[in-house]
Amino acid sequence: MLTAAYNFVPLSRTVVLPDWASQVSMEVPFTGAVCGDFDLIIEAVTPLVVGGETQRPPDGVDAPAVKHNFALFGQSSLPGTTIKGMLRAVVEIAGFGKIGTLMDDRRFAVRDLQNPYLYTNHFTDMFKPRSRAGWLEVNRATGEWQLRTCDYSLVRQVDLEKLYAERSGRRVNLGQAKLTAEHKYSAWHPVSLDLAFNPDESRKRDDWAKGRIVSRADNVGTGRTIGTVVFTGQPGNRDPRGKRVEFIFHSVDGTVIAVPPEIREDFEHVHRDANTRAPMGNWAFHRARLLEGQAIPVFWLSDRNNDGQIQAMGLAMMFRLAYARTTRDLASTASQRHIADDPDLAETIFGYVRETKNDRADQALAGRVQIEPAQIINAVSSEAEREEILLSPKPGFYPAYVAQRHMERNSKPPQVTTGTYLADGKSRRFKAYTTFMDDQATLRGWKRYPVGDAVRSTPRPDKDDPAVVSRKVFTKFTPLGAGTRFRTKVHVHNLRREELGALLWAIWFGDPNRSYCHSLGLARSLGFGCVRVTVDLDSICLDAVDGEDPWLGREAEAKLAQCLREFECYMAGKVSSWEKTAQIRTLQAMADPVLGAKKVAAGELVSMAGPSPFQEAKRQGAVLAPYVDGDDVWPLQAPPPSSDLADVQGRQHRAEIRQGPRATPVRRFGTLDDERVEILRQDGEELQVRFPDGSIDFVTVADVVIE
Repeated sequence: MLTAAYNFVPLSRTVVLPDWASQVSMEVPFTGAVCGDFDLIIEAVTPLVVGGETQRPPDGVDAPAVKHNFALFGQSSLPGTTIKGMLRAVVEIAGFGKIGTLMDDRRFAVRDLQNPYLYTNHFTDMFKPRSRAGWLEVNRATGEWQLRTCDYSLVRQVDLEKLYAERSGRRVNLGQAKLTAEHKYSAWHPVSLDLAFNPDESRKRDDWAKGRIVSRADNVGTGRTIGTVVFTGQPGNRDPRGKRVEFIFHSVDGTVIAVPPEIREDFEHVHRDANTRAPMGNWAFHRARLLEGQAIPVFWLSDRNNDGQIQAMGLAMMFRLAYARTTRDLASTASQRHIADDPDLAETIFGYVRETKNDRADQALAGRVQIEPAQIINAVSSEAEREEILLSPKPGFYPAYVAQRHMERNSKPPQVTTGTYLADGKSRRFKAYTTFMDDQATLRGWKRYPVGDAVRSTPRPDKDDPAVVSRKVFTKFTPLGAGTRFRTKVHVHNLRREELGALLWAIWFGDPNRSYCHSLGLARSLGFGCVRVTVDLDSICLDAVDGEDPWLGREAEAKLAQCLREFECYMAGKVSSWEKTAQIRTLQAMADPVLGAKKVAAGELVSMAGPSPFQEAKRQGAVLAPYVDGDDVWPLQAPPPSSDLADVQGRQHRAEIRQGPRATPVRRFGTLDDERVEILRQDGEELQVRFPDGSIDFVTVADVVIE
């Protein structure tokens, strides 16, 4: 079963873009616009920590970082920008806005041994690796990357260690867990990487690299062929099931292949930090050598026809593949409006700055809502210091982040179906996950942390596990106690009444009489930061520009309620049954601390400590269950029909799992398991049918008696 502390508000195909966005002005008022201010009271339902300065341990010290609370003039506070971001996120969802507006356009990479169709099938033909070898260098005349192809052989680490001892008089251990390629190259110094050996022909042989059809290195140090030792990282300690080999590159054949710009970009994208864009890991080591004019060893893939064109490239024999599609690509599958430049309701109210290309000036719109820092208005003792792991979830984890198209009907917990594909002349089975490789893949939706009424601790790593993480992944913090209350002032300028209604809806989640809560600050995955936000009615001081009397104090409550209704009426006119959509129901459900407490008690909001649980979840075909049960929520809104499952490398495998059947022009019905079903679409031997309870599923023609 797959569980997580987060979940998703389903992504909508409908994106609402206000038609008055181009008329927004700080000087020219809208008819009936509202200006003024009011106060918010923010109460911590669970302990709260809003991070300020982070104190990190000195280099070489294995200790946790210390996160201090944000403070103004020595007193804990809440930044106004943090509060505004919290409310803006709700307006984005409730206003059916764009998910791609503030989202980084990221291309993830995959090395997933649990999914043969997605990954391992790219790298093997039966037991023969498809990875090829080459020396990557920079063309000094053009600055372009080029590849000199060569052969490679596998060499046992123990043979290299024996040779090193003979030539240096010292010992080296190449099989120690967590060694990087750079560490191994450094440990090998000063012995030359060039050595003599005899490359065996590619065939099955011996118990090392058991069963694989590869070339193995014999007579290491005394053979007739000269090659260069190539080290790669060591994920775990050397044992019968772990990595026991390195590589020798040899027999450069003189062929030079230009690396296409898109392959170079994918390679660099995979090997750099998503935030800083700085080279990471072994690439940081190799890149420095490449820029110095040296050739560096790489592995690469050609297509099935071995036409010599580079399809992908990496630093290990089974390297990380760049996905075919980015996060913005998946957002645009649901609707191109998700990545449009036209502002949505949240941008129209809160403003935006948008970078443009081709040296054009950046687009910007000033926000008409400003929020002051929130100051503490009552004294509650701080909680005891906590030490927790606050690592962020990985958005490339497709069983959670990608809307799945091929679900087992009525499976609890939810699972994807098992599909088959043809490879190497055989039919092979796989869990038919939809991933960032698929043309019609769609993002799952807006990620949020459901609120609850209590906090919990991070699952601790097993102390007996040799791969236990260092103390540096922990963070120390001292949360403010539950019951702490803050006051802040909200300033609004030239807001239309439905815009003010949208802001109020975000504060109350549509119902000021319910105990809906927001999630704010640090450690939300552990239940910290559940806060209840209310409007201090006595503080209201608003003016309508059309000459209406000022809206003052509690007498303005009815006016605010009318603005709330105007927003709801506006949305109901744009989205059918807006208040009953999966988006609104899920958003409100995730703001309900009573429901959140029940899900915590049921084990549904537990963060899994991996990697084993995540690997097991993929083997089972597990999918993160929707937060709200109901056939109208799950499966999530599927993309339109498409062709057979596609391979990112362009292989022509015929897949038996379809992306979606083609529409039929007339309504047809049939009987399945004594139930009358409506046949929605047919594609070959597969039908998409609707059951009497409204659920939709895929079945074979043979299972249905067609009327």
